[in-house]
Amino acid sequence: MPRGCGSYARRELQLRAAFRQSVAKTLVDLTDDPDAFMRWTVRGYHRQIYTRYGLALVGWPDDLPFADPSKPELTGLARISRLLACWQSGELKFVTVELDRAARAAKNPMDVVPSTKNGGIQPRLGRSDIKKRRARAAAAVARFPARYVRDGPKSARWVSAAAEARAEHGLESRGEDPDDPIEDFTDDETLAH
Repeated sequence: MPRGCGSYARRELQLRAAFRQSVAKTLVDLTDDPDAFMRWTVRGYHRQIYTRYGLALVGWPDDLPFADPSKPELTGLARISRLLACWQSGELKFVTVELDRAARAAKNPMDVVPSTKNGGIQPRLGRSDIKKRRARAAAAVARFPARYVRDGPKSARWVSAAAEARAEHGLESRGEDPDDPIEDFTDDETLAH
């Protein structure tokens, strides 16, 4: 067990800390970058570990998802013990990728991630405070009146495939007749009246 792991309430947490520290130390040693640390998302792994540093993590167990060890998919003493054992035995390791940086960047992130079980590439949702009230600066209170509070309904951040399918088939689901002649007016007919 590496030094500095401290005291932990459960053995699982101790092993997870040991795994993280060992992976981080190896990454720093291989990259000569003291700020290097492991990225556990598909996009982050592809961008930082694979493309920037030219390393690939090989030997990840097929039945375990590639995710942050703190995520529920990897929690549990048996899973963390197995990852740490694979790491310590050398079965799970970093290898150098023999491609130039442009070729590494051109690769599909889903093809280079260590496991086919992963969270996929998550959509970029923009700022985390979208549709939330922001605090006003204390100096601006004297110059500007208070803003109107908008507490109305909020729409989803993006349209899911299921919602789009429901919208496309909305007429039939509401019991409306899709052959209704009222819906068949053109702009020319409405302007003529």
